Amino acid sequence: MASDFLFDSYVKPVIQNGWFNPVNSITYGLILIIGVVLVYKLLQKLKIEPDWKFLLAIIPFVIWAPVTRTIRDYIYRNLPSTITSTPQFQTDLGYNIGVVYSNTQAHISQNLPSGISNLYSGIISWFVTPGSYLITTIIALGIFLLCVSIQRKFKLEYWKPMFILGVIGLGVSMLALPVTSIEPLGFLLMLFLPAVVILLGITFLLTKTKFKLKEVVTFSSTGIVIAHLLDSAATSTALHLYGFREQHPVIRFLYENLGTIYGSVAFFLVKIFVVFGVLWAFDQYIEDKRLRNFLKIVVVILGLAPGVRDAITLLLGVA
Repeated sequence: MASDFLFDSYVKPVIQNGWFNPVNSITYGLILIIGVVLVYKLLQKLKIEPDWKFLLAIIPFVIWAPVTRTIRDYIYRNLPSTITSTPQFQTDLGYNIGVVYSNTQAHISQNLPSGISNLYSGIISWFVTPGSYLITTIIALGIFLLCVSIQRKFKLEYWKPMFILGVIGLGVSMLALPVTSIEPLGFLLMLFLPAVVILLGITFLLTKTKFKLKEVVTFSSTGIVIAHLLDSAATSTALHLYGFREQHPVIRFLYENLGTIYGSVAFFLVKIFVVFGVLWAFDQYIEDKRLRNFLKIVVVILGLAPGVRDAITLLLGVA
C-alpha cells in the first residue's frame, strides 16, 4: 500500500533518528538540488556575490547544523530502552518527537537559560533529516535576508553581522555538547593530517611540472578537497576503531564489501577523485564565474558539514 511505502521510506527513518535508504536519499538529493538553484537565484536577485565573504558568513551555520544534529544523536541514543522498545515509540512520530524533546530539555536546561533551552529543545527534537536541512535553511536564510536589509540601510556589509550571529548560535550549541572524551580526536587527526600533508605536497609538486594534471589539482581545489577528507577521516575512525554504523547506503556498501581498512582507503580515494573531478568540470564547462564559485561553496558545505558531525560524534561517544 502507498501508506506503508511512505511510512517505510520517509517516516520510519525519522523515527529511527534519520536512517537513510535509497528512496529518501534520492528524494532529499532532489530537494537539495532544487534548494541550491533557488538560493542561487536569490543571490542573483539581491546582487550578492558568492565569494569568500559569503562563505565566511555561512560557515558558522554550516558548523552549527552538525553540532546540533550530534546533540540529537546523543539524546536519542541515551533514551531508556523501556521507552525505545515500545511499539508507540517505534511507530508514532509525534510521540517519538515528544520523548526526544522532553529528554533534550532535561539535558540542556542545566547549561542554558530556560527560554533558550525550551526553544533549542524544540529545534533539536525535529533536527533529524529532512528537518535538519529545513530548519538550518530557514534560520540561515532568515538571518541572511535580515543582514542584507541592514547592509542596504546602514551600509554595513551583510556578512559581518551574519557571521557574528552565526557564531553566537554556534556558541549556544557548543555549551550543550556533552563531550565524553577527546581521545578519538587524536586518532582522527592521525588519519586527517597526514592525508592533508600528502595532498598539499602533491599539489605543490604538480605546480612545478608541465603535467596537465596541475590544471585539475590546484591549491584552491585542494582546499575544498581537504574539507571532504575530514569527513573521510572521521568516518573511518568511527567505523574502524569505535564500532559505529554508517547511515548512508553508498558508504555502507564500501565498508560492508571491502572491510573497514580497504573500505576506508576506498572512501578516501573516492572523495579525492570525485571532488577533484567535479571541481575540474566546473572550471572547464561553467563560464559564469558567479555560478562556478557558488557551486564550489556548495561542494565545501557537502564535505565540511558531515565531517564536523562525524568528528563531534566521536567526541560524544555516540555509537
